[in-house]
Amino acid sequence: MLNPALPAVALMILFTMVRTQRVRLVGGPSPREGRLEVSYSGSWGTVCDDSFTNAAAGVVCYMLGYGGIGQVIGNRYGEGSGTIWLDDVRCSGTETSISDCQHNDWGVHDCDHGEDVSVLCRPVILRLVGGPSPREGRLEVYYNSTWGTVCDDGFTDAAAGVVCSMLGYGRIGRFIGNSYGAGNGTIWLGDADCSGTEINIADCQHHDWGSHNCSHSEDVSVSCPGVRLVEGPNLQEGRLEVFHDGIWGTVCGDYFNDAAARVVCHMLGYGHFGHFLSHSYGAGSGQIWLDDVRCNGTETIIADCQHNDWGVHDCHHGEDVSVSCITVRLVGGSSPQQGRLEVRYKGTWGTVCDDHFDNSAARVVCHMLGYKHTGQFTGNRYGAGNGTIWLDDIRCDGTETHISECSHGRWSVHNCEHNEDVSVSCVGDSSASTTRTSYPDMTSLSPTSSTRSTSSPSSTVTSTSSTQSDRIDDGRYTAQIAIAVVVVVGLVICVIVVGLVVHFHRHPRRERPDAAMIQMPVTASTESYRNDAFDDTARYDNPPNYRQASDNNANGAFQQPSAPVAGAVGGVGPGDIDYEETAMYESLSDDKGQP
Repeated sequence: MLNPALPAVALMILFTMVRTQRVRLVGGPSPREGRLEVSYSGSWGTVCDDSFTNAAAGVVCYMLGYGGIGQVIGNRYGEGSGTIWLDDVRCSGTETSISDCQHNDWGVHDCDHGEDVSVLCRPVILRLVGGPSPREGRLEVYYNSTWGTVCDDGFTDAAAGVVCSMLGYGRIGRFIGNSYGAGNGTIWLGDADCSGTEINIADCQHHDWGSHNCSHSEDVSVSCPGVRLVEGPNLQEGRLEVFHDGIWGTVCGDYFNDAAARVVCHMLGYGHFGHFLSHSYGAGSGQIWLDDVRCNGTETIIADCQHNDWGVHDCHHGEDVSVSCITVRLVGGSSPQQGRLEVRYKGTWGTVCDDHFDNSAARVVCHMLGYKHTGQFTGNRYGAGNGTIWLDDIRCDGTETHISECSHGRWSVHNCEHNEDVSVSCVGDSSASTTRTSYPDMTSLSPTSSTRSTSSPSSTVTSTSSTQSDRIDDGRYTAQIAIAVVVVVGLVICVIVVGLVVHFHRHPRRERPDAAMIQMPVTASTESYRNDAFDDTARYDNPPNYRQASDNNANGAFQQPSAPVAGAVGGVGPGDIDYEETAMYESLSDDKGQP
């Protein structure tokens, strides 16, 4: 008898086959990633990216059997061909088929194939918890049906960028230590080593899942700022771009000011210090996302500032905003790690007076420049600057994150000359620049610098980190050579000193009596002399105390005392001399000192 459940099973299999055949991902490295294509009326075609979000990507991944987690990755896998079947697709994420989402009629669109959407279906799910927004918090991964944490061993900004990309916030991320505390349960990943180009955190090198040597106090925290500065001389300065709806776009300069720039710099991890540079880094392209941005400077993300709706503006790209987060630099030195300290205030670079400035203040400066709290005040080594002396009487305890947080006089109020301008060295162990964004060469920077980077953010980070690593290695190599030279010189000096000591010990200087002593009159002495005169050891350890000649000696010369003679009147008696023969022999020695 036919099992009544079989028709239902067959119908389910047929439905699954039909469903999975309605969408596909092509052009990517695996079936779970590529350009989205849908089948309609027996023909495959593409989907326009207008209004397409991660929720829609999740529906696609669900249709493909990869679970309901998906990510829009822009137009990464290029242009398709044929019909553009869907446009203005809006999904809630709960639909079971892309056709269930709101969309234009099939084949109705205002797109070209340059807008064909690409999708990634992720086997590993991520989230950031415990932070002020979904963009920041403790990193957790969902693996083997269980949420767990990630150990910070080997974790860098490059890995954070991969995380942020997976979460749909763009490939700009910051590893922020253990800022959001310890999690619980399984620690899934340890020693995650990412280059920053990976699509998925699972693609990075790492130990086996669940294999680690960490505790939850080492759980990673990540921030995904959703903003970046491009085309500038470094990652701290350039044209502002924001990431929204899976696409990078620019910001119009209407109402934008330093307060808004400070919010941007805070999002990028540079503190609440920033400057609006007008349109210094030129026009961008593509979407203008924000206009009429009004911030008071205390917001945590730029989206919290007052602004028009996303994409609503009356601007052109000639009004694209540029921002600088650079507030300190070292100039005039042999490398970006040392030089005369300059700070920027109210858009103008100036110097710092050395009154009360010390190594603690130098450490704060080096920390701001990305060299950790390693720094040394080097007096006025790099000479006098010019322009305004912005700060004086700076007193830091070394824990501040910005030089302006230290105690100091009012800006530009001082009693100094430029010959008191501070110099600082950050040469030392700066390798953990791996725990912060890499900071490139900051010498001779200017808001209007014509030098612009055309590389991608990931390549800029890589090249900057490599350059700084080379500089650090050179410094360490030089230090090792200097230490070796000092050690060798010290050893040579020690050998010479030891040789001299041994020589004089083996060949002591002997002051033998002058041969003329045998011609000296042998008379009775009215003085009593020690037997030391006849004892070799005593004579050399305790030399005779020569006395100045009597006043009768006209030339005032020194006279050696006459050797006491056995039996002499007033001298020493025979019973008092232990070595008569020796005494006589020494007194009657020949010219060669032999008896």
